[in-house]
Amino acid sequence: MPSRRAILRGGATAAAVALAGCSATTGRTDPTGRWQYDPEARYGVTTVAAGSVDLQAVLDAPVDEEFVDGLSRVDGNVESIDLESVETVSLTGFNDVERKVFGISVVALGEFDPGAVGDELTEGSYDPTDSEYDVDRYEDSRSAVAVREDALVYGQLVGDGAGTDDMSYGEFEMDPARAPLAAAEGDAERFGDRENASTLRSELDGDVTAAVDVGADVRESLGESFGAERESLARIVESVQAFGFDATFEGDTTALTYAAVADPEELDLETVRSFLEEVESTEGSSIGDVSVSRDGRAVVASAAADTRRLIESHREALSGPEERTRPTLPQVAFSIERTADDRVRVTHDGGDGVERPLTIRFEAVRADGTAGVADETWRDTPITAGDEYVTRNEASAGATVRVIWSSEDGSTAGTLARATV
Repeated sequence: MPSRRAILRGGATAAAVALAGCSATTGRTDPTGRWQYDPEARYGVTTVAAGSVDLQAVLDAPVDEEFVDGLSRVDGNVESIDLESVETVSLTGFNDVERKVFGISVVALGEFDPGAVGDELTEGSYDPTDSEYDVDRYEDSRSAVAVREDALVYGQLVGDGAGTDDMSYGEFEMDPARAPLAAAEGDAERFGDRENASTLRSELDGDVTAAVDVGADVRESLGESFGAERESLARIVESVQAFGFDATFEGDTTALTYAAVADPEELDLETVRSFLEEVESTEGSSIGDVSVSRDGRAVVASAAADTRRLIESHREALSGPEERTRPTLPQVAFSIERTADDRVRVTHDGGDGVERPLTIRFEAVRADGTAGVADETWRDTPITAGDEYVTRNEASAGATVRVIWSSEDGSTAGTLARATV
């Protein structure tokens, strides 16, 4: 049975492939769009994204060996899923800046064995749970999976902001796995029905396509970030309300289309053309043969790229150069239970070994209504499957207990498990 990391790697890889370019707003007859819900209508967030990818087209393209090896490792680690049986991958995501929550939903369409997938999940850290739709559904502390014979849905929520221990998502719950199911059944508004997505739909059509509708808060933040480096890029970012991308693989060359939605008085073609020509002339650039035009509120640019260099550049844009990659949380399952003498036993049930000491945090509401917090440290490392820690402190009924990990350099922290005892 693969570790929880293997399951999450599958969702993360699908998301990375989708964000490197996908078919959310394609004009073709494409079943992926019906799974892409509108996070703004559901959660009130303003920055949302959707995309899909013809996975077999990606596998057939002459991409670099490291990329193919990564997909192969996923295929090998998740025994119940064969990448060759996955036709397309659909993505919906959102970023709530104020509430510091990032949500992602990945839907793989193809042929699946629900029983085999369920067995593999329950042997790990997932528990079966009810679903209002005709699917088998499973949850762990931070993600959910739903599976039927023609679709597998993965949803996860991630706390945004290093050093933030609050992983309570409130109304979000595990909804990133439910929301695509609701959209597919016509019970939720879809991303493709948004005004900006509709504008992009007629411009983008390729093997791989992605689209993002950008909230004003994110536009302003990104504009300030880019302003110090490239004034033209800052002007584009601050005026663009939505943008999209598609790619069509043609052997060693990939045909690209970029589209942005912006009011003509706020974004002129010369600014876009100047920026793209600058990118094209940059040493190591993956694009060439750039042309720019306008169609109403849509600014459209076409280009050609070397396929291998294109995939590499998009992967670096997603993950950053290796030396700048921040530490990631261990993917591990813990069980938390109250003992007969009112202490708490925390057990490593499976997944990654943990090399760093863990904080066991008690949170309770006192009789006067104030919050009480107490910490203990699980110092005996490495912490691996089967290891357990029994707290010195007693836990009052209804207290919340968290298992908190932090990186050695202090740049990353998060809750690995939480329970009310």
